[in-house]
Amino acid sequence: MGVRVVVAEKPSMGRSIAQALGITGSGRSSISGDVGGQRVIITWCIGHLVETAAPEHYGAKSWQWKTLPILPDRFAYAPVNGTKDQYDTVCGLLQRPDVDDVVNATDAGREGQLIFHLVYDLSGCQRPVKRLWTSSLTEDAIVQAWKGLRDDSDYAGLTAAARCRQESDWLVGINCTRAQTLASQAQGHEGVFSIGRVQTPTLAMLVQREKDLRDFKPQDFWKLVATFALATGERWEGTWFEREAPRPEVAPAAGKADKAGKAGGAGKSDAGPRTEPEERDRFENPHEPEALAKLLHGQMATVQQFGKKDERRKPELLYDLTTLQKEANRRLGWTAEQTLERAQQLYEMGLLSYPRTNSRYLTKKDAAEAPAWLQVLARGPYAAIVDEVKTMGGGQVPPLPGRFVDDSEVEDHPAITVTNKSPPVRDGQFGLQPEQAQLYDLVARRLLAAWFPDRIERKATLVMAVPEPRRTDAEPVVHTFKTVQTDLIDEGWTRIEPPIGKANKAKEANTTKHLDDGQEEQAPAQMALPLLRKGQQARTEQLRVDKGQTSRPRPMTEADLLAGMERAGRQLDDENLRGAMKDCGLGTPATRAAIIETLLQRDYIRRQGRQLRATDKGVALIDGISADALKSPLLTGQWEASMEQIRRGKADRDSFMQGIRGFVTEQV
Repeated sequence: MGVRVVVAEKPSMGRSIAQALGITGSGRSSISGDVGGQRVIITWCIGHLVETAAPEHYGAKSWQWKTLPILPDRFAYAPVNGTKDQYDTVCGLLQRPDVDDVVNATDAGREGQLIFHLVYDLSGCQRPVKRLWTSSLTEDAIVQAWKGLRDDSDYAGLTAAARCRQESDWLVGINCTRAQTLASQAQGHEGVFSIGRVQTPTLAMLVQREKDLRDFKPQDFWKLVATFALATGERWEGTWFEREAPRPEVAPAAGKADKAGKAGGAGKSDAGPRTEPEERDRFENPHEPEALAKLLHGQMATVQQFGKKDERRKPELLYDLTTLQKEANRRLGWTAEQTLERAQQLYEMGLLSYPRTNSRYLTKKDAAEAPAWLQVLARGPYAAIVDEVKTMGGGQVPPLPGRFVDDSEVEDHPAITVTNKSPPVRDGQFGLQPEQAQLYDLVARRLLAAWFPDRIERKATLVMAVPEPRRTDAEPVVHTFKTVQTDLIDEGWTRIEPPIGKANKAKEANTTKHLDDGQEEQAPAQMALPLLRKGQQARTEQLRVDKGQTSRPRPMTEADLLAGMERAGRQLDDENLRGAMKDCGLGTPATRAAIIETLLQRDYIRRQGRQLRATDKGVALIDGISADALKSPLLTGQWEASMEQIRRGKADRDSFMQGIRGFVTEQV
């Protein structure tokens, strides 16, 4: 009877597979047993067991210009010293003469594919390979994946893309780091100046924010606030504003647009047309609003516009890894690495689906499992919420709303959800470690919210027109004041959002809107608006001038940086590059946490509470790099677009790597 060798990515995953297949027993480096009449040996890697050989292997021991660029004809690999014993175990099993085939059971993603193939290739094994592909480590999911094993060759594009990522990162990192370090040392700097394809443009974002903070000079401004009163005694306030006329669409003079674009970078340029009117609500000096206050005091104002509009906010889409990391940072103060570590723990326990996903949708097949997920949640602290969901379906869990289900938006793995495996329940609470329970809570509540109605806010907008006193027969000059008031009509799904941490409660109390990058817009207190009609009059009873200052840029939090990495490159001109960056940005959901930690370890950035700040060393590195391509998301956009085409089998790996070699030579 032949042997089947199964290679998992980690010991916990190997043991989960063994349990699902009915293999009992334990082992330090492998577990074996019979499955369906065949001998199965399950072993595991411990992350990467194999690494790229060091530059010294290629004869480039010294850091000198004459050794650059280092462009291996063929990449060499070697076992990682720290895990050599486990590599020898896996290698020995793969080399057994009685092996019929091998099952690649590493994480179902690009890095998992690379981890397996580096070990398989270095071992010299030539047995056929099957692929176990699953988004969950529950017993049911593993058994289904085992029954549906596919040929690993079906994932040849993914393997090729993984090798391209590793080799291109090595070529850029090793060569550009050595070249930049030599150039910096020639200018009197000390230490190593590390450059990476993703690391450097990520650092550039933090450096730009640091420069904005250092260069910021607050500017004073003044606003004019009027109090209006009806004859009935009802009062409210409005702020002066004026609509600026749209700029006509005039083509810029030859050469000016290019010059403005280069000088302005990513900022707004005055050269472009503006078709929508903009509003101005502040003055640059106090004299104008003070004079206007005296002029308008006591004047009769007329309701120029008054309307109310309901604004509906639908439940948020489910989490992918990046949105989960951002939410955990905002609510719990966790780093991206901490969130990934705890999500991975819950995944290996079979309680969460695969966390390293870039999708926020479920397939129809996944969505059909939702009743089983809610059955698990009904046993714990979410029982009352699950009962509400069942009430919506007449006693049964209704189908998950369609906006959360889209097969076309799921490539490798669906959004992060709970599974049909229940955590231990103690006194109505799930018996998890505190941090694991907090993360499980985020995912569970986001899933449950999908069935609840929209949050509805009613926004009232009032514009009052106040004429200046007439002194001539000319048309009167009219000034406008605006009042915006928002009332909560229905909390909808937001009432089951996770509780806000103590540190955030005061801040959240006055918050009406969460922006995409984590910044918050504060809503000033307003007097209640009376019911008004267009043309109704009120007296301008009081006017005051309020002084303010332009706001200092806010240092980035980890949530802000993750959002920036996710969005990076979407402003690119090339449509194909924008498409590639849409889903990946800088790095991937699985690698962004490690990139941030690398920048911290290399002293390019530092943590200050929840903030991330670029250090002087980080600023010096970015300022010292003359090649804009190394600092821009454009490079990552080009490479990610190419690697996506390679994954799909629509581009050639050798041609891509030849282009990388040319790029590295040019940069050096």
